[in-house]
Amino acid sequence: MSTHAASPRQFTYAFAKDKGLIVLPDRDTLTVGVRAGADVMSLIEARRALGCAHAVESLDPASFDRALTIAFSQGRSAQQISKPPSPAGAASKA
Repeated sequence: MSTHAASPRQFTYAFAKDKGLIVLPDRDTLTVGVRAGADVMSLIEARRALGCAHAVESLDPASFDRALTIAFSQGRSAQQISKPPSPAGAASKA
């Protein structure tokens, strides 16, 4: 059974574009594509948002942009996830 097939998810467009991370479709396991030059610390945020371990695949900027376009132009029915919720008890200040 494929982890990706069991729980199809995708970051929001804004998160994916800003952080340089995208959930790659059609992989045997849940795989996050990482744009060259992206802050690797963003993978920690991605791990928290996904809620499970995942594989990582490096992408050159053109490949990342292509994957981003494909993921968000086809109206995929994937569950979009955004940043993980703030820790319990943390007050947000606007």
